[in-house]
Amino acid sequence: MKRFPFYSFSGVVTKGKGFGRTIGFPTANIPLDSFALRYGVYLCRADFETWDAPKDGIVNIGVDPTFGSSNTLGAEVFLFDFSGDLYGLELQIDLLYFMRPEETFPTVAALKEQIRKDQKRARDLLENGELCVIARIENGFHSKFGLPRQSGMLESCFSRIVFEKDYRVPEALREIGQYSHLWLLWQFSGFADATWSPTIRPPKLGGNRRIGVFASRSPHRPNPIGLSCVRLVSVEETSDRGAVLVVDGADLKNGTPIYDIKPYLAFCDAHAAATGGYADEADAGLRVEFSTADADRLSPEERRVISRALSLDPRPAYQNDPGRIYVMQYSGFLIRFRCENDTIFITGIQKADA
Repeated sequence: MKRFPFYSFSGVVTKGKGFGRTIGFPTANIPLDSFALRYGVYLCRADFETWDAPKDGIVNIGVDPTFGSSNTLGAEVFLFDFSGDLYGLELQIDLLYFMRPEETFPTVAALKEQIRKDQKRARDLLENGELCVIARIENGFHSKFGLPRQSGMLESCFSRIVFEKDYRVPEALREIGQYSHLWLLWQFSGFADATWSPTIRPPKLGGNRRIGVFASRSPHRPNPIGLSCVRLVSVEETSDRGAVLVVDGADLKNGTPIYDIKPYLAFCDAHAAATGGYADEADAGLRVEFSTADADRLSPEERRVISRALSLDPRPAYQNDPGRIYVMQYSGFLIRFRCENDTIFITGIQKADA
């Protein structure tokens, strides 16, 4: 996600004590006469006149209270994925986001761990904006085509929510099992840098009628954030990934970043008299027919999920060619099918890497 600087300075990189290199985080040291903002760690962008493009990183600005031998003010810049020699270069440093104040750490190990966390958060900020990714979803849907258009439409289709390392904290899930359903806030994959559109053409309306983006659930939004309600099936304790949430009815593809999880509260979230505009028009389910050979390639669970997903008709509403072959990917299989009248005919199933 593109970010814009709110403060800039420049300075010549000088030789420091080399401590950062010994702990795996080599920094470019720039002495400063003064600094108008708060001491601390910032997401930054560095540039030099002969570089093809600026380089992203983090910078600690202050007096190095943990291991500094003096109160000399300076900037320590760590650039991501960079290994060149910067000594003697005059760099321009653009500050993009304040991450935390300068701190004193009791040990080298504690400092290294905090730098690791700072680096991960900075990369998340660059990729996803100010919201940090707390988890990702795992399921058999590796492409958008074939996903149910809304949560709750594909029942008994289970996904797992695996938390990022920094959020595998048991206390954060204390008593979550008392809720039957959860809200997920997530990022529309592939839309972080997309241009938003004030109007969109919902596939359900045949692709030829425009409505306002805020009257839709389209991903082409100023902030590409999705909202889904899922059923909490169980909390699995694992040895290598901490607590994993097993949920039912998700409309997220495999690997989708999740920003937040909140409990669904029926007394305030459910509205029996609510109206849903054009989306209230329920789609009639389609019949799905497998050949015996194709059905035998799948497990009973895979057959059930694929059959249910296809019965929801993943095709755009404006496409109705009975001879057209579509391809849906699920659980490592490529499922080819066509649709005639109210029936989907599976025409072939093969492994996706075959």
